[in-house]
Amino acid sequence: MAAAVGMSTRLRRSSVQCRAGKTTNSAAGVLRLRLRKSAETSTPLAAPCCHDGLSARLIAQSGLFDVAFVSGFSVAAGRLAKPDVGLLSFGEVMDQSRSIIEAAGDLPIIVDADTGYGNG
Repeated sequence: MAAAVGMSTRLRRSSVQCRAGKTTNSAAGVLRLRLRKSAETSTPLAAPCCHDGLSARLIAQSGLFDVAFVSGFSVAAGRLAKPDVGLLSFGEVMDQSRSIIEAAGDLPIIVDADTGYGNG
């Protein structure tokens, strides 16, 4: 397990060779490459869900994952203790996502920002 932890940390913190021969060390670039590799090799990519800054920081510090995600339900449950039934505004989702991304450090975060926000 220690080898897997080390590999995960190196992937996030080191430069990665892109398809066009360029090098990237941005979270988005690394995430894009991890997703592409997962799809090409049919290897699942484990991505735990985080709902606030603390859960994001714990996932990042575990070193076990190369990516995490935020869902509409996780934000609604974390902020309101209610299901995701359109009660949150876009600004609230952005605010929660910003806090999560800042707390996660260099761990890439996928944010499902949902749809609607009262205009559906």
